[in-house]
Amino acid sequence: MLAGAREVKTSFGDLRVISTEGLIGFKLQGWINDPRRTRDMEDIRALLRANRSAVDIKEVREYFQLFDRMELLDELLREIN
Repeated sequence: MLAGAREVKTSFGDLRVISTEGLIGFKLQGWINDPRRTRDMEDIRALLRANRSAVDIKEVREYFQLFDRMELLDELLREIN
């Protein structure tokens, strides 16, 4: 994810920015590591909702599959549709 981050020029200088899909992957990993981090799950919902037409769902599915949480992704996708 970090290797694929794109460089963006800002008033603070050049910043490397990960993709929406990568951010969802990081948020999912944070929640898996500590389920008390419910904010991460809310962030995933918001990212999917705000980017539903642009997000690479295949890449997102790979992250959820990595953590054996495909049913969770299916539930989240039903919620936002």
